[in-house]
Amino acid sequence: MRPAAVLRLPLAGLIVLAVLAPLLGLGIDGAAFASLAERAPALGRYGVNTLLLAASAAGLAALLGTACAWLIERCRFAGRDICAFALFLPFALPPYLAAFIWSDLADRIGIGFALRNPLGAALIMALALYPYVYFLVRPAFSQQTGALSAAARTLGCTPWQAFCKVSLPLARPAIAIGALLVAMETANDIAVAEDYGLATLGYFVYDSWLNRGERAAAAAAAILLALLALAASWSETVSRIRQRHHQSQLRTFASEKIAKLSGGKALAAAGVCWLPVLLGFAIPVLALIRHALLAPAVAWQRLPAGLLGTALLIAGAAALAYLLAAAFAFVRSRSRVPGLFEMLARSGYAIPGSVFALGCLGAAAAAASILKAITGVSLYWLWVVAPVVLIYALAVRYLAVAAGALEAGVAALSPGLDKTARSCGLSRWQRLRMVHLPLMAPALAAGLLLIATDIAKELPLTLILRPFGMTTLAVEAYGFAADEDLLGAAPPALALVALAAAGLIVVHRHFRAGNRISAG
Repeated sequence: MRPAAVLRLPLAGLIVLAVLAPLLGLGIDGAAFASLAERAPALGRYGVNTLLLAASAAGLAALLGTACAWLIERCRFAGRDICAFALFLPFALPPYLAAFIWSDLADRIGIGFALRNPLGAALIMALALYPYVYFLVRPAFSQQTGALSAAARTLGCTPWQAFCKVSLPLARPAIAIGALLVAMETANDIAVAEDYGLATLGYFVYDSWLNRGERAAAAAAAILLALLALAASWSETVSRIRQRHHQSQLRTFASEKIAKLSGGKALAAAGVCWLPVLLGFAIPVLALIRHALLAPAVAWQRLPAGLLGTALLIAGAAALAYLLAAAFAFVRSRSRVPGLFEMLARSGYAIPGSVFALGCLGAAAAAASILKAITGVSLYWLWVVAPVVLIYALAVRYLAVAAGALEAGVAALSPGLDKTARSCGLSRWQRLRMVHLPLMAPALAAGLLLIATDIAKELPLTLILRPFGMTTLAVEAYGFAADEDLLGAAPPALALVALAAAGLIVVHRHFRAGNRISAG
């Protein structure tokens, strides 16, 4: 057996260990488990609040995303093509910014009390995160067979009954995946919970660690939140398997016919699709533009530092995420890596950012203590270069996105292409540089832009792990908004939205190209 083959399985184990290090770091201090037992009743209430908020936001997002996806895929009305892309735009606006803006608008008209409650927070989160559902459900509807709906109609079903009894059950796995992603992002939130006075686990972790200095309590809440996230991730995996099963059986059938709407029906369909865009993106961004025109000079002066910090984090974390994804792809392609390894290697995306941050701090402190015991050299001074820890945490958390993009790029390569290039005398490096990478570039670029968008908007993890003197656009916007200074928050918030929107434009083009290829 070749030495490289012998090292593949240990390499896979090292990658999984790197991913799980933040979670293992939570349990290094036994005081965390003691605090978990002591605070069980209080943490139980926080957990119930978190579950209720996450379930409410996920339910509303599923309703919005599914309705819009069905109208875009099954109906033809004026402005449909523009609306199909515009429905992605609310994803460019972080939920905490939307919450601050809508709270300010509600206070101005005297109804702030009606918004600052769990239902209002769930609505804000749903308007910002429903694109998760929309993005996943659109392909599910586009790949459904028209024969099943036609058969339901011949059996006496109305169009609405055919949708409820045929189309919706077939799209249920995709809806479940999108709703679970919304639920996990809602549980990860700290800013909306703080502004709206909600007692959630995510905010408890942040408040206990940074404001009250209670590490054991924060770690206990983080453990509970991690368990909830892993349970949701397992449910998502089951739903994804079911989705693949349904899709594999429906590929041979023709797509359902698109209904051409006119008059009142077309107006109603356009209204349903444009409403979440208006509430989730247009109105908040217009408010940001208005605030930016009146922003103080200090907000504009701090903008370059936020842009530089965001760019450095994106570059470092994206490069490390792709490096880890490539290493794991190499291991998996050359050996039979256990499925559990693959699931664990991609579990970081399901773990809230605040949990990841505390785990990284615990793991780094434990590693420094072990090295000091072995070598006698203290490495605590390395916290001066804490951006390394932050980059590592971001790369591991978004490893699943990089791995997905890499898989999509490899899927675009023809099996015979490598043999042809080899017959032309190209070495392995030349084949990679001249053949493979150019063909994989669209998928890799789309994945890079998704990672960049997520990292730019990431707040809990960056807020906890960032070293003194380092800032990002998200941190700058949150800092001003938390002080109820929306004028100061407007410049970094607009830069953040512009960066995310630019990435969404390119990703949407890749999404449309993929749909055309699938349809062909």
